Parts: sequence; structure tokens; C-alpha cells
Amino acid sequence: MKTCSLIKILTFCFVLIFPSLAFSQSAFEFQIKNKVQRGQGKPSLVLRATEGVKTAKVVMVRSDGKTRTVKMGSMASGKTKTIVFKQPKGIFTYDVTVTGTTRGGEKMRTTFGTEVAFIDPIKIGIKKDNVDLAKGELLLSSNVALTKIDIEVYGKGGDVIHTSSQKIDAMRGDLVINWNPPAGEVGSVKITATDIAGFWSAVVLEPFFVDIPHQELVFETGKATWVEAETPKLKETLERILAEMKKHKRKGLSLQLYIAGYTDTVGTASSNMTLSRARAKSIAKWFRKSGLRLQIFYQGFGETAQAIKTADNVDEKRNRRAVYLLGNAKPPTSPQLPKSNWGKL
Repeated sequence: MKTCSLIKILTFCFVLIFPSLAFSQSAFEFQIKNKVQRGQGKPSLVLRATEGVKTAKVVMVRSDGKTRTVKMGSMASGKTKTIVFKQPKGIFTYDVTVTGTTRGGEKMRTTFGTEVAFIDPIKIGIKKDNVDLAKGELLLSSNVALTKIDIEVYGKGGDVIHTSSQKIDAMRGDLVINWNPPAGEVGSVKITATDIAGFWSAVVLEPFFVDIPHQELVFETGKATWVEAETPKLKETLERILAEMKKHKRKGLSLQLYIAGYTDTVGTASSNMTLSRARAKSIAKWFRKSGLRLQIFYQGFGETAQAIKTADNVDEKRNRRAVYLLGNAKPPTSPQLPKSNWGKL
């Protein structure tokens, strides 16, 4: 049994700690926590008195026209007061005015503007049915609007073999991510997504495939059916698939089965392509009918990927075969799998 790579789909989510805006003027020092993810506190304005304050007032005018006024009263030097930006989810700008009187009788007035983001934490995922490593393409889902995608592709040895970035015009939902596929076998792909507030999250895809050993099914001549005496071979293969699924279940992988069909060179290339696809689909249907509960994909390659290279019209039973791959993403193209247009059962 051949294991083609490690089995791992890891998702990481990190929150950037933004340096708050801070400045001093008149009797106050100001600090603004202006970028916050929901569930991680609230955006806020912190005022620290640099001298005794008799009375003070803060007026916050939001970009949607909402105004909030907070009266602070007296404050001793060194004391702080926190005012929360009470806003719905989203990004708003504010015009803030602070007025008051010091204990020495001096009037004070400070005005400034700021942008405040209060948004959902990023949740991204890779839709594994739409991964095509050979083309350098995958489908990424995001719950928040993104501005940039960074792509890192690693080889089997762990070395970086490709890096690129893709700008996103504040879009959310399903996003097609593309890169120029590098030469060499891919070990993993890391996608880092940055949202409109500068927070980021990353997901790592490590493609994993197990080649399931099996006895070759003998089909009826020119057909996609087999005699009942051949069914025990499929039952044995099904048991091996279930055993592999059980072995890897604890790792949290979402597995799919890929069935590839092949023929010898007897007959036309076109008819062999049709026949091999029909036979792969018949096997897929048998597995489903027999209780295999996972996504099953099938594809026929006809005589285009021979196990034993022969001339035309050669009856070579070793070329009349099927391949069963259990994996967590669409298999990359290869000499054995020259196309990636898998049908879904």
C-alpha cells in the first residue's frame, strides 16, 4: 500500500495586535483601540488626564450621522476614562471633539478624526472538491470581505517552491484563487487571507492520497458489467477502503474516493475512453449501493495511460485495470492521471 503524503489539513487563525493611535494635547493624552474583532472586546477611546480636570465632555459624530455625547465630570491628574465606540458591525469614521475646563480654569478643546473597525473574526476554508494543484487553482470560502491573498507552495521536502499574492476587491464568499503551478511535486499549499481591517487568517492544505490495493475486476467483453463471480473482488476492495477510512478518521480529514478506469488498445481510442469511464462509474455505483458513505468521483482514461506500453490492437490484460485513490483533495494530474475532469457520483 502506497501512502502518497502526510495526512493533514490544518487551519490557523491569528489576530494582529494593532498599535493604538496615541497622542497628547491640552489636559489629556488619548489612546484609541480602533480595530477589533467581535468577541475580542470593543473598540474604545481612552483618555488620561495630564493635569486636574474640572469638567469635560466628549462628542463622537459617526459617519452615518449618529452622535454620542459623554460627560466625564472631574478627573484628577493621572486618572483615565474609557469610552466605548458603540457601533454596529462594520467600519465607520468618527469626528471626535473633547471640550472642558481644567482645575486651573483654562478652557480646552481638541478635535480629531479616526476610523473604527468592528468586524467578525475571519473564517476561511478550502473547498476540496475544487482544488486542482496541476492548474494552480482552488476555491476559498470566507465569511468576511478580504483585500489580499498570499500563496505559498511547498515541495515534498518542505522547501518553498512558489510564492505570490492576489488582490481581492473587498469580496467575501467563494473566491477562486490562482497561481502559476511550479515544477515538481507539491507537498502543501498555504493560503493567508487578509481582511479589510488588516486582520489575517491562514489555512494549510496538505494533499493526501492512499492507493488502495485490489484484485482487478474482469468485465464482460465491451461492457461495463461483470458476472456475479467477480463481485467478491469488489467486496474485498471495499473492506480495504473502509479500513483506511477508519485508520485516518481520528485525523479529522474529509476523504473522497477517486476511481480511474483504463483499457488496452483493442478497439478505437474513442470507444475505449467511453468504455473506461462507464466501467469506472459502474464500480462507483456499486460502492455507493454497498453502503460506502463518502464522496465518490470517477474518470476514464481509456488507452491513454497504459501500464504496459503496447502497439495498437494488442490484447494486454494488465492495461485493463482500475485505480482506487482515497484522498482529501482532487489528485494532481500525472502520467497515470493525465486529466482532472473527474465526474461526481
